[in-house]
Amino acid sequence: DLEPVTPPNLPAPPSHLTKVERAKWNEVGSQLVKLGICSDLDAMALELLIRSYCGMCAAADELADGDLVVEVGESCTPMANPLVGIVAKQLATLKWCLTQFGMTPSSRTSIRLPEPAKIDPMQALLSKRG
Repeated sequence: DLEPVTPPNLPAPPSHLTKVERAKWNEVGSQLVKLGICSDLDAMALELLIRSYCGMCAAADELADGDLVVEVGESCTPMANPLVGIVAKQLATLKWCLTQFGMTPSSRTSIRLPEPAKIDPMQALLSKRG
């Protein structure tokens, strides 16, 4: 009851988003608005979600066409393709964003495990005797 309430609304996408990012903004944003999760205050967080998702997809697509290991320098030293790190960083940001917007099963339901049953030490001792 003490949480601030903002009216659900899909903010206009920032003008610097690409066409693909704007399409994803409208797709994901409209679903969040239907759930009452997205408001004008969430514009920056939604942008982070969309840009990390689209950035991860773009880097992963480019990586799929290349090798995981590349050779660099005159000595052709093998190293991880830099796209591997880009995908990993985008995925980390995306995971955080998904959680913030309740877009994973556990973040939506706040899954809580039941507390383990408390065992009375005396009862456990007596049950072993026989």
